Amino acid sequence: MLMFLAMIDDPVQQNTFQWIYETYQDMMRKYACSLMHCCSEDADDVLQECFMNIARNMDTVGALEPKAVRSYVMQTVKRAVWRQTERERREDAVRQRMEEVYDRSATDAVLEEVCTRENYRLLVEVIRRLPEGVRDVLELHYLCRMELRDIARQFGISYNAVKKRYQRGKRLLAAGLREGGVYYGE
Repeated sequence: MLMFLAMIDDPVQQNTFQWIYETYQDMMRKYACSLMHCCSEDADDVLQECFMNIARNMDTVGALEPKAVRSYVMQTVKRAVWRQTERERREDAVRQRMEEVYDRSATDAVLEEVCTRENYRLLVEVIRRLPEGVRDVLELHYLCRMELRDIARQFGISYNAVKKRYQRGKRLLAAGLREGGVYYGE
């Protein structure tokens, strides 16, 4: 909890966050487990994301009536579970594709895929650290190979908005990959 409190400057908001954390943590974990049909280990990852989002949005959360906080918190869990499920689905699709690559004979194309596979974990880690809007666009574009127009339709936003998120995300992604020792051209 200290990590989350460190994200909040206002002492009143810190107290509000601490109250939310202590009041709803168990309920959030149970709700996440029920939505994910999983053990608490997976739910802990979701809770981490939830509390990070709540801490980032304490201006909004702190202004809510106590009755509305519960609803906000549960919606935050629901959205985080959905994002986690989508990430796992994408990772499974990539993993399956990589298994297909290993089944083929050793050609130059396979070697390229192996190099891509070695950098895949770094790519996923860098994308996951990006801000939510650009992260979602890059996950769909790079990991699911969706076109920007299709992403815009899926999110119900303009193509230009998706393109701006993509361009910003691409710059952040390139910087993150360079930090990880992979040189990614723009």
